Amino acid sequence: MNSIDANGIGKKVGTLDLSDTKTGLRVTPRLTDLPPGDHPAAGMPAGGHYDPADTGKHLGPQGDGHKGDMPVLTVEASGKATKAVTRTAPHSGRR
Repeated sequence: MNSIDANGIGKKVGTLDLSDTKTGLRVTPRLTDLPPGDHPAAGMPAGGHYDPADTGKHLGPQGDGHKGDMPVLTVEASGKATKAVTRTAPHSGRR
């Protein structure tokens, strides 16, 4: 995975490991050199956000917003992100 900014594709910052679990998709980041803090992450299918109810809101994966929203990515003070997040599927349905 590479960083992206207004200048385009930047340096490599790490990888994401994806795995299926009984509760949903688990994403395990192995990322470095990121700004510390919590960062929202949204799943965006081709054509934009998956928002079948046309809410226009980012409320997290269990909220009443975009159905493709992912849990927050937490980056440590060191710039590393290694905490796995799981995208549960309470609103199952595929496009």
